[in-house]
Parts: sequence; structure tokens; C-alpha cells
Amino acid sequence: LVDALLVCPVSEPQKDGRFLYLPDGQWFDFWDPQHSHEGNNELWAATPLDQIPVFVRAGSVLPIGPVQQYVGERTDERLTLHVYHAEGESISELYEDAGDGYGEQLRKQFRLSTAIGKRWSLEQQREGKFQEAYATYDLVIHGLPFNPTIVQIDDQPHKCSALGMALQINDIPNNFHTLQLT
Repeated sequence: LVDALLVCPVSEPQKDGRFLYLPDGQWFDFWDPQHSHEGNNELWAATPLDQIPVFVRAGSVLPIGPVQQYVGERTDERLTLHVYHAEGESISELYEDAGDGYGEQLRKQFRLSTAIGKRWSLEQQREGKFQEAYATYDLVIHGLPFNPTIVQIDDQPHKCSALGMALQINDIPNNFHTLQLT
């Protein structure tokens, strides 16, 4: 996630925003992902008291799990992957283990590929033996420039639904290999 997130805290009291510089690329507002901004620009970011400005680089896969009170507490059987659309190809990685520093581990690589027009795919490669607590993913795709008519997971048809300006696909097996939209 090092190059996927840009976090811009405000460190002065009584401030309602700040200017920040977005690096090269397209960036989505984490709190309102229907808004994206082109990089290599300075931007004013409003900062309500309950939100730190956070931006996500287009092409990133951002895993969001349930709030946990301690390492090892399992509160859900699914993980939500927020995918931020970008043209071309990009790679994101996820590392998982039991949280105690011992035992098995699991590395996942997500390769996002888009073609100009209406083809989109997400491939997952897994390496390791750690067994994650969740059996399925929910996928939320932000900034997709088309409405897909076909959703396939490992060559099998699957359903999707609109989630505001995003597309949501639920109950994806955690060991899927390829998800395609056309």
C-alpha cells in the first residue's frame, strides 16, 4: 500500500482544510470515491473534524476488513476489496498471517488489466499456506467507465449490482483466479 495511499493530516488547530500536492497519476478521494483528481497538481482538501484527507491511486486494490479489537479476533467471514479503476495494467499485493509473527503466511497478488473500451479483468495469484478466516470477497469497483453486461469469475457467470456510482460484486470465492467484466 506504500504507493497506493496518500494520507494528508492537518496538524494545525482551527484549520478546515489544507493544500496538498498529488503525485503523477489519477487519485480517488477515499471518502468520496466518485471524485477523482489528476496528479501533478496542487489541490485544496477540505478537512472535517472527523476525516483526514486520504487519496487512493487509480489502479490500486485496497483491502478493507472489519474492525478488530485485538490481533486474531475474527468478526467477519468476508473481506472487501475496493478496486480503483485505471486504464492499462497495475499490480497490488496483500500479505496475510496469523498476526503473531510465527507460522504460515499467504501472499496475494492482484493484477488489474483494462483495455480501452469495455474489457476489464482482475487476476489473483496466491503463494503460501496460511488459511485466511474469510471464505469470500466482496468487490467494489470505483470509477469504472462502462456498465458491464457480463461478469464472469473463473469462466462462470456471476451477478453484480450498482452501489451508488460504484459496481459491487458479492460472494467471490477467496481463491478465485480471474474475474472478467465486459
